[in-house]
Amino acid sequence: MLLLAAGATVYYLDTVVQQGIEVVGSDLLDTEVGVASVSISPLDGAGTLRGLSIKNPAEFNSEYAFQLDEVSITLDPASLLTDVVEVTQVTIVQPKINYEARLTTDNIRSLLGNLPDDDSGASSEAEGSGKRLIIREFRLLQPQVTLLAANLSAPVQLPDIELRNLGDGSVQATTADILRTVLGSLNRAIIQANIPNMDQLRSQVEGRLQDGVNQLQNQLQDGADGVENLLQDSVDDAVDDLGSRLRRILN
Repeated sequence: MLLLAAGATVYYLDTVVQQGIEVVGSDLLDTEVGVASVSISPLDGAGTLRGLSIKNPAEFNSEYAFQLDEVSITLDPASLLTDVVEVTQVTIVQPKINYEARLTTDNIRSLLGNLPDDDSGASSEAEGSGKRLIIREFRLLQPQVTLLAANLSAPVQLPDIELRNLGDGSVQATTADILRTVLGSLNRAIIQANIPNMDQLRSQVEGRLQDGVNQLQNQLQDGADGVENLLQDSVDDAVDDLGSRLRRILN
């Protein structure tokens, strides 16, 4: 009976965390947030989230903005039953991040723009949780960022991002506050990064445009040659037909 109770507690804890991330995250970011699995110890609060993904807003081409294979967390499991969830540490190693740039915006800023100014902008389901957060330490290590622009891509080298004591004050942070701080820090790091090979990226764009022009010219030339051959064949057939008619008349 004790083992069954312990198993039920573990399942309940994992399910609460997984559903909370998916439901609240999707609602706040106005895009699909998914988690493949959650495993958290009810004894010490150490756990792992696997397969966490955040899809891009609909107006962007790439499917995902973030794909996190594994997220290590440590929290106070008892705090999940209170209004303030205390997280000791969140560590994400080598997250895959697609940074899709447009003329006036990018996908990270679009996600930031979807966040409500406060929880009053969230749906009743997310709002009903009433949860506030404290994250003592947040670490984003070796981020694998890919710049996507003009149907081309280039890697972006970013330093590790480390944030401390999020929501640690007289007013604890909402989930939207945490997301805003993390995404804002990431976006600033990308904008300030020395994006390599921009000249090469520009050359690739120009090269592809020139390839397209050359291909179009070849197609037009092939078409022109085809039209010329067709006209010549038609003229030859007409001359042969006229010659046959003249011979019949003269005979």
